[in-house]
Amino acid sequence: MKEDGGPAFPRPCGTNSFADSPASLGMSLRDWFAGMCLALYMPNHVWDKSLTQYIAESCYRQADAMLKEREK
Repeated sequence: MKEDGGPAFPRPCGTNSFADSPASLGMSLRDWFAGMCLALYMPNHVWDKSLTQYIAESCYRQADAMLKEREK
């Protein structure tokens, strides 16, 4: 399994107005980084269906690079 950086926005039990709410690990840090990268693509490119796979792979390559850099 690929290193995902752990949870991006973990929320332990009782940290919101519903004290008995279950804990939530949220999305992984890798997914968060990839989503932030995707946000940079969106305003600058006309959405082209043929580029969908390339853009997704590129965003996750960037996320993986950020996670690797973070380990230093």
